[in-house]
Amino acid sequence: MSDCQARVPESTNIWQFCVVLPNAKIGENCNICSHCFIENKAVIGNNVTIKNGVQIWDGVTLEDDVFVGSNVSFTNDRYPHAKNAAWQLTPTVVKRGASIGAGSTILCGVTIGENAMIGFLSLHDVTAMHAAEIHEAARRVIDSGWYLQGKENETFECHYANYIGTEHCIGCANGLDALIWIFRAYIELGVMQPGDEVIVPANTFIATILAITENGLTPVLVEPRRETLEMDDLHIEAAITPRTKAICIVHLYGRCAMTEKIADLCNRYNLKLIEDNAQAHGCMWKGKRTGSIGDAAGHSFYPGKNLGALGDAGAVTTNDAELATAIRALANYGSQQKYVFRYAGRNSRLDELQAAILDVKLKYLDEDIKRRQEVAAYYYDHIANPLIELPARLPDTSNVYHLFPVLVKDGKRDALQAYLAANGVGTVIHYPIPPHQQECYAHAPWNNPQLRLPITESLATSELSLPISPCMTHEQVKYVVTQINKFND
Repeated sequence: MSDCQARVPESTNIWQFCVVLPNAKIGENCNICSHCFIENKAVIGNNVTIKNGVQIWDGVTLEDDVFVGSNVSFTNDRYPHAKNAAWQLTPTVVKRGASIGAGSTILCGVTIGENAMIGFLSLHDVTAMHAAEIHEAARRVIDSGWYLQGKENETFECHYANYIGTEHCIGCANGLDALIWIFRAYIELGVMQPGDEVIVPANTFIATILAITENGLTPVLVEPRRETLEMDDLHIEAAITPRTKAICIVHLYGRCAMTEKIADLCNRYNLKLIEDNAQAHGCMWKGKRTGSIGDAAGHSFYPGKNLGALGDAGAVTTNDAELATAIRALANYGSQQKYVFRYAGRNSRLDELQAAILDVKLKYLDEDIKRRQEVAAYYYDHIANPLIELPARLPDTSNVYHLFPVLVKDGKRDALQAYLAANGVGTVIHYPIPPHQQECYAHAPWNNPQLRLPITESLATSELSLPISPCMTHEQVKYVVTQINKFND
C-alpha cells in the first residue's frame, strides 16, 4: 500500500503490487488481489472480493458482498479527456450483492442495483461451485507426472460416452478440431472427397463452416426458422444435389435442432448426419441425448459452455468404430502406433488436466442444466415487453439453455444492450456477422457475392443473449426481467 494511513482492517487481505491511497475506506473480510489501484475517495464495504487489475477511482462506492472480476475499470468523469475536471466527478454506486464480470468498464454516474450481474457470465462463480473437487483433480494430475494420454483421458472419455449414449468418445484439443476430424476421417475412409457438399445452417457460429471448408468440402447454407432459430427442415431437400454427402445440424443456443424430417432425408438420400453439439451437452431428442443421434458429433468444452474446461478442450462421439479409430489417429499426428503414421494428422489431444476437471464437472451437469431451465422458465413467464420477441418455447428436455437469446424489434437491439449495461445487466450478441458475410469467405467459390439470406441477416441484427447460468440467484434473475420490462427506448 502507498500509505499506512489507509483504513484497512486486519481481516482484509490486500495482495502484492496494489496501490491504496490514504483516505480510501475498506471494510472487513475483503480480498483485494494484486495490481489494483484504489483512490482516496473510494468506499469499499464488507466481504467484498476484488480480483486482479481493478481500478477504483474517487467517488466509487462498493457496498457489502460485491464481487468485482479481473481488469474491471470504474470511471468517475463524464469527460475523461478534460484537464481540469474535478467538478465533473460523478459518483458511482454498486449495491449489495452485485457481481461485475471480468473486463467490464463501468461508466460514471450509474447505480448498479442489489444482486445485479454486470458481465455476461462469471466463470469464477461457475468454477467456485465445485472448487474443492477441481483443486483435488488438478493436484492428482500434477502429482501423477503423467499429463497426456493417460488414465484421466480414459476415465473422462468412458464417462462422457456413457453420458451421451455412444460407444466411443475421443478427446481432442477443442470443438473446432472435433468437427474437423469428423469430416477429415470421412475423407480418409473414402466416404467423402474434396468438393462434396455439406448442408449446414446459415446462422451458425463460424466454426461449423470452418470445419467444412478446412477439408475442401463445400458448405451449402440453409436458412433457419425465425421462431426456432434452428435450420428450417422445409428448405433442406431443395438444397440436396448429387454432390451432397452430409447434413450438419447445429444445436444452437442449446436448442435441439433435430427433426423427423431431417432423419427421413438422411435415410432417403443416404446422407451422413453430423451434429455440432458444442452448445447442447445434455440436450435430448426422442429419449436420446444430442451427440448420439447422428453418425458422429463434435463437442466443445470451452470454459463458457454448459460443460466447460479451464481452457480449450473438445471431443467426438460416435458409434462407428472405424471412424473413431481414424479420428483418434488423426488427432495424434496421424499415428495409431508410435512412430508409425497412417495419416498426415496433427497434434490435437485433450490433456490430462482438462480431462480430470471435465470429469468432475460432468457429475453436476444435469443439476446445472436444471438450474438453467429454471432461470429460462422465469424469463419466459415474466418478460413482458412488446419490443422483445422470445423464441418458441421447447420442452425442457429439448433445451439446455447454454444461451438465452431474444430478438429485439424495431432496430432497438443496440439501445437495449446499452440500457441494460448501464443498469448492471451484461448481455452478448450471438452472432453479429453471419458466416456468408465474413471477410474470410468473401471470395469463396461457394459464396455468391449477391447471396442474400434475409432471416439469417435479420437474426444477426436483432439477437441479444441474456445472462443465464447455474450460479444466478433468483434475485438476479428478477432484476434482469425488471430492467427488460422497463425498457422503452
